[in-house]
Amino acid sequence: MGDRAGSKDLNRPRPSGARRPTQADVAKLAGVSQATVSYVLNGNSVISVPEETRGRILAAVDQLGYVPNGIARSLRTRRTYMIAAVIPDITNPFYPAFERGVQEAAEASGYDLIVLNTGGTAEKEWRCVRSLQQGRVDGVVAVFFHLKAEDLRPLLERNVALVRLEAVKKGAGGLDLPLDNLYVDNVAASRAAVEHLIGR
Repeated sequence: MGDRAGSKDLNRPRPSGARRPTQADVAKLAGVSQATVSYVLNGNSVISVPEETRGRILAAVDQLGYVPNGIARSLRTRRTYMIAAVIPDITNPFYPAFERGVQEAAEASGYDLIVLNTGGTAEKEWRCVRSLQQGRVDGVVAVFFHLKAEDLRPLLERNVALVRLEAVKKGAGGLDLPLDNLYVDNVAASRAAVEHLIGR
């Protein structure tokens, strides 16, 4: 993988009206191979790239104003690099914190996040599922009040990874579905909080 010193001045401004820069332009300016640029920008953890090389690449990206082509990457990898968080009520203080945690985890893995608010209604939950069936996301983290596991089959059949946050243990209703569930035991949590207060 090319790691020669760049001969270009990284501080040279890009002419106005220039064509959209490519990875090849970044590689040329940074003095590395295009493959090395791809490793760095795609967060490849298998290939080790020296920090000095990584710094040159990122500097070239900034100077050129290079923006990765998300559509091309999606066609190449068959992924959208997008995750959806489906929540019932954005005004409930619990859900913004929940969404923030999902976003931080998604971004750490190179994914973007969209948030869909259902208002806790069955109609909007169905609307979200129909929208997400169109291949816009790779995964969904959701709180559904009305939809059952079977209702989510269309998403799962499209290989969309799905995690439900549940207040009670429902499971997949005996169905063989690749569905993950996270349970919040509100009763146990309330009991622990009261016991803590009594103990104080």
